[in-house]
Amino acid sequence: MIRNGKRIRAVLLAAALVFTQLGATAYAAEPPADAGLCEHHPEHTAKCGYTEARPDHDCEHQHTPDCYADEPICGMDEDAEQTDADAGHTHGQACYALDCPHERGEHDADCGYMEAVPDRSCGFVCKVCAGEPDKDIGKEEPAADKNDLTPPEKTGPKNVSPKGGEAVTVTAFDGLDDEVEYQIVPAGTPLDDLTLPATLGASGYIVAGGADPEPEAITITGVAWEPDSPWDDTAGQGGYTFTPILPAGYTLAGGVEPPEINVRIGGAITFALQSSVLTAEFDDNGSGGTDADNNKMNDAIAAAFAVLPADSYKTITTIKLTGDAAEITKWNWKYLIGRYDESSGWDSLTALDLSGMTNLTTVKNDTGYTGSNPTKLKTVELPDTMTEIGSYAFQNCANLTLQELPKKLTNIGDHAFSDCTSLALQELPGGVAEIGDSAFSSCSSLNEIIMEPMTAPTLGNDVFKGTNITFYVPKDGTGYNSGGWENLHTVEYSPTTALSLPATLILWSNGRRTLTATFTPDDATFKDISWESSDTGVATVDKNGNVTAVAAGTTTITATSRQGRKTATCAVTVKTAPPALSITLNIIAPSHGVLTVREGDSTGRLLADGDRISDGTIVWATASADPGWQVDGIEIAGRRTPRDTVSTMLVGDGVCEISAKISPAPYDAQDHTSSRHYTTTPEPSKPDNPVLAVVELPVSVGSGAATGKPDDGRTASAIAGAGRNAKARTNGIAVRFDAKTSLAYDGFSIVIARATLDRLIAAKVKYVTLNTSIVDMTFDLAALQEIQKQATGDIALTAVRETGLAGDARAAVGSRPAYRLAVGYTGADGKAGTIQSFGAGRVTLGLAYKPVATEQTGTLFLVYSADGKGAQWLYQSSYDRNSGNVIASTGHLSVYGVGYQTAPAFTDTGNHWAKADIDFVASRGLFQGADGALGTPETTFSPDGTITRGMFVTALGRLAGIDPASYPSSRFNDVAGSSIYAPYVEWAASKGIVSGTGEKTISPDSAITREQMAVIMQRYAQRLGYTLPVARKAVTFTDENQITGSMKGAVQRVQQAGIMSGKGNNRFGPKDSATRAEAAVVLRRFVEVVIDRDTAGGWGQNDAGRWLYHLDGKPVTGWKQIEGKWYWFDAAGLMQAGGWKQVGDSWYYFYPDGSMAVSTKVDGYEVGPDGVRKEKE
Repeated sequence: MIRNGKRIRAVLLAAALVFTQLGATAYAAEPPADAGLCEHHPEHTAKCGYTEARPDHDCEHQHTPDCYADEPICGMDEDAEQTDADAGHTHGQACYALDCPHERGEHDADCGYMEAVPDRSCGFVCKVCAGEPDKDIGKEEPAADKNDLTPPEKTGPKNVSPKGGEAVTVTAFDGLDDEVEYQIVPAGTPLDDLTLPATLGASGYIVAGGADPEPEAITITGVAWEPDSPWDDTAGQGGYTFTPILPAGYTLAGGVEPPEINVRIGGAITFALQSSVLTAEFDDNGSGGTDADNNKMNDAIAAAFAVLPADSYKTITTIKLTGDAAEITKWNWKYLIGRYDESSGWDSLTALDLSGMTNLTTVKNDTGYTGSNPTKLKTVELPDTMTEIGSYAFQNCANLTLQELPKKLTNIGDHAFSDCTSLALQELPGGVAEIGDSAFSSCSSLNEIIMEPMTAPTLGNDVFKGTNITFYVPKDGTGYNSGGWENLHTVEYSPTTALSLPATLILWSNGRRTLTATFTPDDATFKDISWESSDTGVATVDKNGNVTAVAAGTTTITATSRQGRKTATCAVTVKTAPPALSITLNIIAPSHGVLTVREGDSTGRLLADGDRISDGTIVWATASADPGWQVDGIEIAGRRTPRDTVSTMLVGDGVCEISAKISPAPYDAQDHTSSRHYTTTPEPSKPDNPVLAVVELPVSVGSGAATGKPDDGRTASAIAGAGRNAKARTNGIAVRFDAKTSLAYDGFSIVIARATLDRLIAAKVKYVTLNTSIVDMTFDLAALQEIQKQATGDIALTAVRETGLAGDARAAVGSRPAYRLAVGYTGADGKAGTIQSFGAGRVTLGLAYKPVATEQTGTLFLVYSADGKGAQWLYQSSYDRNSGNVIASTGHLSVYGVGYQTAPAFTDTGNHWAKADIDFVASRGLFQGADGALGTPETTFSPDGTITRGMFVTALGRLAGIDPASYPSSRFNDVAGSSIYAPYVEWAASKGIVSGTGEKTISPDSAITREQMAVIMQRYAQRLGYTLPVARKAVTFTDENQITGSMKGAVQRVQQAGIMSGKGNNRFGPKDSATRAEAAVVLRRFVEVVIDRDTAGGWGQNDAGRWLYHLDGKPVTGWKQIEGKWYWFDAAGLMQAGGWKQVGDSWYYFYPDGSMAVSTKVDGYEVGPDGVRKEKE
């Protein structure tokens, strides 16, 4: 094929070739219709490639001595006596003024100038008509030099050939005519139809007598030509270089190169325009070009447009390059990327496809000019051969959404992707060793990047400036703690080293099975997989690995891991389905249990007695026994197992009988703990919210204090009415006294008559709440009983605004409200007293507070002060959005105020749905250690990063306020004594909150799953004496069958308590790794529900951040008016917000906070007082 050094030259001279083929008349304004025709080619055809002309072809005249004036202008005289200044001067071309007619616009046929240039020449070459080129055509005898230089006598070339022992030395070859040197032929042209001259003009001499005579013109005959690769007359496109084979006896003088003939099949450049895709061949980068006009990329793209309409570039959407070039650099790359500039005029261009350049290794803009704005570029396809994306390659490509880099990439240059604000990369390939200055600066769309390299790449300056990226670095990688990486937010992950699938799978033509890939190691962090079938006509596979048979045959299913790009295959055979089989399901007497059979696996079709299944069906069977009985085993088609579960058993021919044997369970009368192998699914607990009796409490206000006394008769009536509610029998009742007044106050004294107190205790109320506008006080039954025991007579609940705080208390509370709270009474001796302790009882406090604009609700605390000077921050306190109170639970009363601690100003949580919860855990130090071991650098939180078992247990230990020094040793071999979580893991294990994952192991660095987190939270509550309310109705999640059986109870418990919920689409995601944000949410919700069960009601978010409103233990659906504003919730209970929504036949507009717009104008539409949009007339 044509050598790289010649290819583009061939393109540039293609036009000249056209002109010579068409003859002198081609230089007219319009080429004649018969241009290029002869008797053997009477008219142009599609194969010859001829097209009509287009304007503007520049003069190609090369200046000769005749183009210069006679008199020298250098001021030197060769004949004068020479001085030191002009010693050795000899006149050259520069010594004479240019006086060329072509410079004055006097062109001729030889210079190539014309007013119309053919877009493509006729590719037909007629061997008969063409003959051999005449070397003298178009050559003129040079005129006598005006400097009295005598021109040589004109003589014809000699036909010099070696004779005897003579040898001819060739000192130079005459140039070939362009139409011979550069030939364009149609596809299918035979080799004999090429113009390959048998004679060559040259200069040379006969070597004789040991002396080298002066060279003279010679003609070499008998010349043959050899292509650089075998000629293929079936090729549709391509190029060849022919070199001459001289007869014996000819040798070339040093430095002499023989002429070459370059032949292209189909055209000077291979190009196409299909579906708005422009395809051009780029074979040689050369030097990279010298400027925007002089570079080979310009030539290639210009040639590709040669046969297209002048304005067709406006409709091009994709430039696709093919060819053998190994790199695209300097002006070649700058010119290419410049097509995507916002001002280029290529109106539709958005994509660049380099995938066809199979030798390409490097792209870069090393011109030194970088000021373009290629904002049109959105998508790029890069070949896997690439090793370098060099300096400024994609700088300022603000709309580039590149998601994946070539697997062999090793170097990313300076500013390679700077200001690519839409970049969507998710990982950097394993071979990347160096990343240059500002390579990804201001790539603000990048959030998480998985680092595949085991050795950290060398970083330049400001590589990731202006980004908030979480880098997942390999667990055993090196260098990620230095060289600039230590200043980035890095999270370790366990890399995938291998992926495996079952070797084979057999399906019937109507079958469907799920393939599950196995990761090595088991704790591989990223388990996303892409699936592909080699023959979708046999079987298809979806994104979840579900393989569906289509027709009989074989195919290969390939799974590829996102991280590490490991692959595994499964050979799938689809067979024609056999006749269906009848199944029989039995429980062997005595029948004290349930047998469940499903087709395929535990999630497959439920089978009933008498159902039809196919030969080769895989079944999954489970059995459960009634209390006092046990499952002895399950038998399928004659094969028995001594277990209560049989999974994936293949059924053969014949009637398929599936049975389970149930027998009485052994019973030990001594300890009453028999070993029973049965599974029961208890009915979900129903919400145990007590029936609330609300009693209005009129108060009067004087001197800034409210006073009042609940009416005992009203209280008795309210208790009786609540008791008549059916739920009261199981859930009990509660009483709330609502202080009512239109006046403001900053303190109160509410007297509870002894008879009323006794009545409340006799009714066994779950709790009593005093609800005021400044402080809420809730006493559980145990606290009421303690008050009853300590006090005599009436009691007074008092709150006095504390204005004399000092020291730490003043610093903590500042100007926020603080109150001295007390339960007072008059003793038997007539002296006033206060309840000092509530024994086993608890009092829930709620101080009303409206945060100022600069305060984050997650960092508000309740602060306790015994003397008005010291301060104790109650870490188990929180701001409740529904009540507008800062709440906490306590066993005694004194001074309580609202405190505020500034949380770290994380740069990656500002718009996160869990921001308030993140502020909550961060301000309490639950997720952050001073050394950063439990968190991330102080500027970032990584809300969507995973949390490990050790990190989560440490947060719980800190929430519990344990002393780490009390747990100096560890019972687990995989917990280093020096690790920050060691004492917390030991504490949790000693309390039974966590258990090991193996013998002497607990896997502290493994990501915790959501179902594991649910179990740990339930155990935490049990072991520390907290009661989890059943505040919500049980939810049956769509992925319920994926929850580990032993963990289902815990998941249901925390869901009903309002601590965890679904993640959207009613999915719990039990096996999903819990994120740091989810863990923060769980901890805050836990704190709130154990303080006040009512926090599980009202406004709340699910575990994906969507807002719901819970009422009576379940999400509200449809319309709901809350605090004077209307909201609409869909069938799943999700609040609708941020735009127009059609409800029924009407349109409504909902603000970002979900409230409905009323009596206003939105988007040009009038909105009525009922919120309905009035259509424009």
